[in-house]
Amino acid sequence: MKARRLRYAARRRPDRQPWLADRVACLPSIGDDVARYFFDIADGDLRIDETGTECADLDAVRSAAMQILPEIARFEIGNGDRHTFTVIARDVGRRPVFTTTLSLTGLWLVDR
Repeated sequence: MKARRLRYAARRRPDRQPWLADRVACLPSIGDDVARYFFDIADGDLRIDETGTECADLDAVRSAAMQILPEIARFEIGNGDRHTFTVIARDVGRRPVFTTTLSLTGLWLVDR
């Protein structure tokens, strides 16, 4: 478990999280009212988003949370045949407003 924590600690920087830095995009057109939302990631460890992203409305929050899940899985999948990735979107008051989960399960159909 210690090695895993170190691995994730190194990935907290935005340049080490391309799926987060590039994919959490819900910026509206100029002039719209926006609010900041935070996208925490749980996959056995909880990684808290301290920066947040501005989103026009809750539909944009939902869309951003769901779109980053495949990217998280792409970069974070490790050994094993079962993986679960969850994104928890929080508002500026740190209250959860939306959550979405992606579960991946592999099953061998032949003898190995």
